[in-house]
Amino acid sequence: MKRVGLLLANLNLGLSVPLWKSVAREAMAAADGPLFLFPGGRLDSHEGNEYLANSIYGMANASSLDGLVIWSSSLAGTVSMEETIRFVQDKAAELPVVSMGMKVPGVPSVDFDAYSGMKA
Repeated sequence: MKRVGLLLANLNLGLSVPLWKSVAREAMAAADGPLFLFPGGRLDSHEGNEYLANSIYGMANASSLDGLVIWSSSLAGTVSMEETIRFVQDKAAELPVVSMGMKVPGVPSVDFDAYSGMKA
């Protein structure tokens, strides 16, 4: 049984609800096991002490998981793009990672283009 994690800013706002449910459904079918969720807020956001939740990201590591999906774009917004990319690359140095919503050099990425989708 594979231990797969999903790291994202939150579980209950906007697109995060259908997104994590879809990822959970696919992970359970493909990995024959549970999906571990790590909703730790935007990186270093001091809005409402959101940064305090960032500590959960430390639990998403090679000791507890076989692979990790990171909704990278959901973590951005309060730190620079470079800091977000470095965060994802640091996780990828430790275990297999797929980045969603943001292209990260050296990391397999699933990108979506909301602007073109809305335009169409």
